[in-house]
Amino acid sequence: MTDIDDASQMDTIVATFDAAVPQWVSFWRLEPDAADDWVVDAYVMRNDQPFRDKGLLPRSLAEFPYGIADGNRVWVREQADDYYTRHLVLHEGVHALMYEQFGGAGPTWFMEGTAELLSVHSGVGSGVVIGQVPRNRESVPGWGRFKILSQRRDDGEVKTIEDVMRLPHRLRGDVESYGWSWAAVMMLAQYAEYRDALVDAATRDGRDQSNDFTRRLYAKLVRQWPVVRARWALMNLELDYGFRWDRESIDIAVDDPLYDGSEIQTTLHADRGWQSTGYRFPASSVVRIAAQGDVALADTTRPWVSLPDGITLRHVRGRPLGQVIACLVPTDIRDTGSATLPTIVTVGDDATIRMDRASWLFLRVNDSVDQLTDNQGHFEIRITPAR
Repeated sequence: MTDIDDASQMDTIVATFDAAVPQWVSFWRLEPDAADDWVVDAYVMRNDQPFRDKGLLPRSLAEFPYGIADGNRVWVREQADDYYTRHLVLHEGVHALMYEQFGGAGPTWFMEGTAELLSVHSGVGSGVVIGQVPRNRESVPGWGRFKILSQRRDDGEVKTIEDVMRLPHRLRGDVESYGWSWAAVMMLAQYAEYRDALVDAATRDGRDQSNDFTRRLYAKLVRQWPVVRARWALMNLELDYGFRWDRESIDIAVDDPLYDGSEIQTTLHADRGWQSTGYRFPASSVVRIAAQGDVALADTTRPWVSLPDGITLRHVRGRPLGQVIACLVPTDIRDTGSATLPTIVTVGDDATIRMDRASWLFLRVNDSVDQLTDNQGHFEIRITPAR
């Protein structure tokens, strides 16, 4: 029901919701027909007073700036952008489905993170696709999560994933906390080794909104937690419009071989994000990295061709486009109380790097996160003990 005099907009919301439901069912690994008989009453409101007058907006509901769900009923306030109104209907719909299927949606970070993950969408109606990182600002008008997360990154105030998982109960329109929760759940859902634990947490413990829910999930993943932290740090180093998991997934493991001082030869691909050199490096290791070859940046009639030192006519994050860069991420889980992001250092064609802590060593061809898909080629990398 709505007081908005735009039948086309409402029809689009309904069609989009209907097309999203099977995708939610698949995400939670439910039986394909699990939601066939599920019905949601949705109220999209420009002015809430008529709904209150008719008893359709209970006064017992807490105040809400955007949307709220109660059982199989959801209420959403109209937004300036059609996209964000749809987003909120989907967001509250995810809450409703989780309560229907699991009896609850877990603690705040999990509840809001899963709802955000499964409501960010591209397309409308039968063509809707949920769960994608937005391609650009124009595709998700009104959403605004990246704006504040990018500001926190620039200010050096990125939350640890543990802090996200300790967010207080009942967020009310806190865009920043919704953004962090989305990032945490999205990352855990992306990797196969965490996905089972994430889904099981909802299906088995959805009713539990206490910290015990998070402790049980952590216990399942504790052995992998150094990798979880490393992936969290590298994701937050890059997360922005155009971020693609098929380019930015991090391939590391807690049992990666320990570097023994032997020569390492590997390739650094221009069309991928941060790439591990394949080893865990002990504290106090000092290595020399040498890069050779060239890569093409942008598949055009006249692509930019870069050597390891990069192209000085164009810069990305203050460094030449195409330059070989590196960062270190600790392999332990020492709790420093903050999520200090890795420091990026220049490699170019030759550099020496010292490890103050036991670390993974990552390399990347410097380019914008949304410009990787048309890059071609790779650099040959040689890593040796520094003399």
